[in-house]
Order: sequence, then C-alpha cells, then structure tokens
Amino acid sequence: MAQRIVLMIMAWLMTTVALGAEPVLQLATFRAGVTPPIGDGPCVGFMPKIESIEHPLELRGIVLRVNGQTFVIAALDYQGLCNSSDDDFRRRMAEAAGTTLGRVALQSLHQHSAPVLDADAVRLLHGDDSEPLRQHLAFTTQMAERAATAIREALPKLKPVTRIVGTRAKAERLASN
Repeated sequence: MAQRIVLMIMAWLMTTVALGAEPVLQLATFRAGVTPPIGDGPCVGFMPKIESIEHPLELRGIVLRVNGQTFVIAALDYQGLCNSSDDDFRRRMAEAAGTTLGRVALQSLHQHSAPVLDADAVRLLHGDDSEPLRQHLAFTTQMAERAATAIREALPKLKPVTRIVGTRAKAERLASN
C-alpha cells in the first residue's frame, strides 16, 4: 500500500513537472511512543505479560500533502496490526490528518516480542463481553490516539519538498530469521 501511494505521488510529480507546472509537495515527520506498560499483555492472549522493556516501541511516519491532498505513511514496531484493529488505528490517523482512510498506509514491522493488536481474534478467544477484549480495545484506542496526536502536531510543521534524491547500494552481511 505504501509503495503504491509513493509511486502515485511520484508519477503525479513527474507529470506536473513535465507539463511545466510548479508542483506543491509538502512533508512532515511524526513519531509516537507505543510501548505497552509493564504488566500488560496486549498480544491477543497468547504471549505472557510484559515483565521488562528492552527497547521502547514507536510508530514513525510522514505526512505528505500534494496540492491539498494529504497522505500518511507510517510503520509500527508491533508484530501485527490486524482486522478491525488496523481499520480503527488507520481511521483515527486519517481523521487526525484530515484525509480519507484510503490515503493512510500503516505497516507493522513484525518484531517477534512485540504486541499484536487484533480485537477480532481476542473476541473469538475470549468472547464479546470479556475483560480481555475490553482491555485490548482500550489499549488499541490509547495507542491510536497517540498516533493521531503526533499527526496533528506534525501538520503545522509541513515544509515544501524541493528535491527528491534516490540512491542504490549493495546489501551485504544481512541476517534474517
């Protein structure tokens, strides 16, 4: 999704420049802390409660504004963000940016010790009226609001993009599991 948005913006910019028009592209960055508190267990119920924090978790992203149309691209340090939890998170981000849900791309980076937000899975495991579901929904809302606040704070900081630079490098000595 993020690649499609970036490619769409790049194609628009190239077309605009080719037609001799002055492109108007603005960019702002944002970040929000999304680390669960010690003792929490926001991972659908199949991971133990959090006993320590090795590395704080973040959501980082950019807001792009192209001739009045706003796009949000972000990455979340979570194992997963699924189903209605993903929809709710992106909806809150879209509202904060003053844009549509289709213009928000949010990826989870899949760290294996990080939370998974999936209210639908919690609902299936524990039931509609369960305390784990209420806690999961409250945590998801709290994290999505942190993201929305970061986006609202970034909007006044939009700056014109004057050039786009690309590069290539050979990737060596990478590890993966």
